Amino acid sequence: MIDQILPTHTSKFTRTLENMGAKRMEKVAPYIDAIGMKWNSPQPRLMPHLIEETGLGMLSPYVDNVYELYEQGLQWLRVRGMPVAVYQGLGFIGYNGSLETTPRRRRKWHWEQLSLDALPASEDDLPRISGVVGLSVSARTHFSRGYNGYDFRAVELSQSKSGNAILSSHSGARVGDVPTKWSFGTTHEFQKVLTDAEKQEVGVFVDTSSGGVSWEELAAPWDEIQTPWADLGIGAKLRVMARQTAGLGGYMGFYRADGSLIGARRFKVLHQVAPGTTYKVGSEQIAPSDQGQRVYVEALTGFGDGADEECASCALLLGATPKPHLPRGKLWLLPDQIETPFAAVAEQALMTDLRLTKRTRVKVLLSFA
Repeated sequence: MIDQILPTHTSKFTRTLENMGAKRMEKVAPYIDAIGMKWNSPQPRLMPHLIEETGLGMLSPYVDNVYELYEQGLQWLRVRGMPVAVYQGLGFIGYNGSLETTPRRRRKWHWEQLSLDALPASEDDLPRISGVVGLSVSARTHFSRGYNGYDFRAVELSQSKSGNAILSSHSGARVGDVPTKWSFGTTHEFQKVLTDAEKQEVGVFVDTSSGGVSWEELAAPWDEIQTPWADLGIGAKLRVMARQTAGLGGYMGFYRADGSLIGARRFKVLHQVAPGTTYKVGSEQIAPSDQGQRVYVEALTGFGDGADEECASCALLLGATPKPHLPRGKLWLLPDQIETPFAAVAEQALMTDLRLTKRTRVKVLLSFA
């Protein structure tokens, strides 16, 4: 029963009237409380209407959880147009990042970029990211580019871009009709030892079981060996194999789970190497050297190479070249465009997807013993 607040000297008639009203209030009180259920405990069928009523309908195409959008979206509306709104909006779709403002000296000073803290799960998420960020930034701002793992910028000379050349644009590619450019990259590093069978396959095998080099075993002209005869131990044999392998050229092959070739990317680097500071594989630093006993191989796919394919492994296609009717410098070759004089060697599991907006870098440090 509802408590009475009448003074103690109130007449019996007044108290009776009060009690009659209190009983009616007890009956209607639940319905009065229920009026707030529209906002406090909304029913699923009401959610689309509440989203529109609160002005959050613009975000609904990009956010799956409408309850989360309803609970946190009002705060997003209050800070919309500020960087904090970008971070809150990204949180709605499970991403984080850092907004970067273009220097005021630039002609396109209102173009802003977003450094994502992780590679998007798939390219299907890119329109969602672009949509949420585009609605979160200020009206004068253009969300021009998002990146993670691969970020090359336009060159500036005297505070102006270098012209209408390849260096005048940031790295990246566009997907569909979304105006935002995306630039992503992943790096994969391996150390491999070529087996005797693989060395024989590519024609660089030198038997190391007998120790140093004899004249019969010397696989390169003597005037090319830059080591005194007294120093021709087993290391000389490794140097000879490394030098011959580095001279083969070739492509990095990318393969599906069933072993079929997706495509091949021309080596970006193929060097005989020794300890140094030019390249790094894991914790090991190396540099080109004609006295090196190992070979460093690197390949970097281009935006769109093998797009929408799932890669399961990679291998070296040493000596591979484009077929005669193709340009000799063609970077990406399909299975019917490549000539391979040797079988693939140094195969390595590589689980990654190839995308329009992602470049995949593979670094391999080859040893011969």
